[in-house]
Amino acid sequence: MKRIFTFVLFMSFSTVMAQLEIPAASPKSKLFQTVGLTEISVEYSRPSVKNRNIFGSLVPYDKIWRTGADESTKISFSDDVLINSATLKAGTYSLYTIPNTNYWDIIFYAETDVWGVPRNWDENKVVLKTRVDSYNLPESIKAETLQISFDFLSNDAAVMAILWDNTYVPVRINVPTTKNVMLKISEVLNNKPTFSDYYKAAVFMNDQKIDSKKALEYMELAMNSNENPRFWQLRQYSLILAENKLFKKAISVAKKSLKMAKKSGNENYIKMNEASIQSWKNLK
Repeated sequence: MKRIFTFVLFMSFSTVMAQLEIPAASPKSKLFQTVGLTEISVEYSRPSVKNRNIFGSLVPYDKIWRTGADESTKISFSDDVLINSATLKAGTYSLYTIPNTNYWDIIFYAETDVWGVPRNWDENKVVLKTRVDSYNLPESIKAETLQISFDFLSNDAAVMAILWDNTYVPVRINVPTTKNVMLKISEVLNNKPTFSDYYKAAVFMNDQKIDSKKALEYMELAMNSNENPRFWQLRQYSLILAENKLFKKAISVAKKSLKMAKKSGNENYIKMNEASIQSWKNLK
C-alpha cells in the first residue's frame, strides 16, 4: 500500500512538473512613469501586427477596444490629473479607446477586473471620456507591437503615446506638481527650515519662473546658513541673481563656482559658468 501511495504521489508530482509553458501571443507589460511627483502606471498586453490589417479591420473603427489584448488595459494615477484638460481623480481605471480614422475617443472606466470589453457595458462607470487626434506614421517607423509610452516629460505634464502599426495617438496628461510643491514649500519654510529647504525652494521657483524675487530671498537665506556652498549650489545662486538682473553679483558668484569646478575637474560646470559669465558681461 505504501508503495502504491508513493508511486501515485510521484506520478502526480511528475505531471505537475511536466506542464508545458509556451510564450504568450501578446506578452504582458507593466510601465511605471513619474511625472513631476505624480506616479503613473500602465498594465497591458502587447499584440503584434503579424501581417494583419489592424485599425479598421482587426480593430474596427467606431467600436470600443480594450487598448491591447486579453484583460483590459489598466492605468493608475497617484494624484488627480487633467486628461486633455478634463479632471480625472486619483485611482485605477480600465483604459478603453474607440479608434477612428482621424481621432480616437479615450475612455477611463471604473471597473478594472475585466477581461477585454465588458459584455454589459455600463455608461455610469465611464469616469471620463475625451477625444484626441490620431496620426498616420510613415511606413519606415511603424510599430510591429503595440506600445504605450510617456513622452515630452516636464514637471507638470507628459504625453501618453499609444502607438501600433502606423497609428500614433498622443494623450496629454497634466499633473499638479507646481501647485503641490508650492503648498509644501509654504508648509516647510514656516517650520524651522534648513539650508536644503531654502535651497530647493529657490531652485524650484526659479526653474518654474515663479516669483524671482522670492526665489532670490530664499537662496540668500540658504547661502547665509551655509559657510561652504558647493560649486553647483553657487551655480544656481548665480542663475537666480541673473534672473533678477543683478548681473554684476551673478558674475562674481559664477566666478567662484568656476574656480571650484576647475579644482574639481568638472568640465560641464566649467563650460556653463564660462558661457554665463561671458553672456552676463554684456548685460551689466
